[in-house]
Amino acid sequence: MRGDCLKPQLGGSFISQSHTSNNRLFLGVLDLPSIALCQSRAHPWELEQPQSFCVLSVSLPACFHPSLVVTLVNECSAGCHVSSSGLPEPSLSPLCPLRLLLSVSSPGAHSKICGGLEFTMLGPGFPLLGEQAPIPGGLLPPPPHLEVFLQCLQVSQIKKIRLLIDEAILECDSERLRLEAERFESLREIGNLLHPSVPISNDEDVDNKVERVWGDCSCRKKYSHVDLVVMVDGYEGEKGAVVAGSRGYFLKGPLVFLEQALIQYALQSLRARGYTPVYTPFFMRKEVMQEVAQLSQFDEELYKVIGKGSERAEDSSIDEKYLIATSEQPIAALHRDEWLRPEDLPLKYAGLSTCFRQEVGSHGRDTRGIFRVHQFEKIEQFVYSSPHDNKSWEMFEEMMATAEEFYQSLGIPYHIVNIVSGSLNHAASKKLDLEAWFPGSGAFRELVSCSNCTDYQARRLRIRYGQTKKMMDKVEFVHMLNATMCATTRTICAILENHQTAEGIRIPEKLQNFMPPDLRELIPFVKPAPIEQELSKKQKKQQEGGVKKKAGGGRDQVLEEQMKNMGV
Repeated sequence: MRGDCLKPQLGGSFISQSHTSNNRLFLGVLDLPSIALCQSRAHPWELEQPQSFCVLSVSLPACFHPSLVVTLVNECSAGCHVSSSGLPEPSLSPLCPLRLLLSVSSPGAHSKICGGLEFTMLGPGFPLLGEQAPIPGGLLPPPPHLEVFLQCLQVSQIKKIRLLIDEAILECDSERLRLEAERFESLREIGNLLHPSVPISNDEDVDNKVERVWGDCSCRKKYSHVDLVVMVDGYEGEKGAVVAGSRGYFLKGPLVFLEQALIQYALQSLRARGYTPVYTPFFMRKEVMQEVAQLSQFDEELYKVIGKGSERAEDSSIDEKYLIATSEQPIAALHRDEWLRPEDLPLKYAGLSTCFRQEVGSHGRDTRGIFRVHQFEKIEQFVYSSPHDNKSWEMFEEMMATAEEFYQSLGIPYHIVNIVSGSLNHAASKKLDLEAWFPGSGAFRELVSCSNCTDYQARRLRIRYGQTKKMMDKVEFVHMLNATMCATTRTICAILENHQTAEGIRIPEKLQNFMPPDLRELIPFVKPAPIEQELSKKQKKQQEGGVKKKAGGGRDQVLEEQMKNMGV
């Protein structure tokens, strides 16, 4: 039987006095507003109540999606607690049957129940009271059949909802940016896949694999590059340190011409092989540098430059940039966000740049001379290659061969080393180093690094392979490779040690046409070697100390003789 029923109030609650009959409980009739599909009454709520559970059945208009039901609470004197489950999928029919399984904690709940049923809707469907009607909740995320709900709203409500949606979009966008930044930082620490030929080890001193050797790597000569740069009067270290700080230097005289000769010879050699010379910017924007450098480089290698963000005097914004450590970095970003056509590949660039490095991890190493400095010139090979048919690995071998031919032409002995996995940066799939023999120092020193980064850098920089993405095709990325051609200060050191004679430094034949006429064949020594000056000073002090001992009288000599006798 039916009980008396009150019409639903704004907010979605209604109260009914209900009675039981034959284990069937009628909770009254829910009157819906006429705006809901022009229907003034819905089918009654019907509660079927077996001993331990009951089923609530109701038919609602299709616009009342079942997911809009938030709470269904039966407050009764019998202590019956109700929870809803089993919400069905929406129906496209005018009436959407809704069956809720209600668990009842009291088996005796079939007795008379007097309570209230709270039915809360997240959306329109209740009487709207003019322009001041509150905004229905639950529109974010949008419910199904959103257009039906929106037709039920007043203009003022739609305007308010639009403002709320705009605020929600801003909040969601801010949260999205935060999560994307976290994801990006995590992804940056995942390295590239290694080539099968890379030695797996963390100890490069023991496990680096020597692939091949060229030239006499056992001969020894008298002076190291630290002395030779002074002997030819081509270096000013002490004054450079006063001006620029630790590892600062002035390159001067014949070594300036030797550096320029190396640059011209390297650029012309690469141009003859199809490389396009590129003179790169000195610094890069932070967001671009983040796509080509890893976190450890920011801390140990890169210099930060902070300046005004605008040329306008009234603009006080700050702009953050980073000085490049190699021309590889700006050239890698040269085709950022582009599609490269297969017929245009490989793209080969000869990068010329001044490089800036903090050398944080090199404290105490090579502090004298110009081998390890904060600023130097470098010519770099950089290639964009096809990802197909092993093209990038063929290019890898070609780039290494180009570097080897360059140093062979300069008469510098070397060996090629396959670097262990633990010493590779995140981008490199494989790296070969050319280490030159330094006969004055008696050691191999790195002059060239050649790396195949496959598509690792291209993914970050969004440099894609092909003209455009075809429907249902996977996006492909180009492969990117880099190899040092000539880091001028280190190459100068290698030339000085390998081509020293008693009179000076013999100029390699390939560089002679780029040198001034008086320096074309030989750079003469014009100063004594610092090591010999230090030795002579030490010997002089020792000699002076010996003279003072003798001048002190026989007493000291007697004491020395007594000590000797005691020792015997």
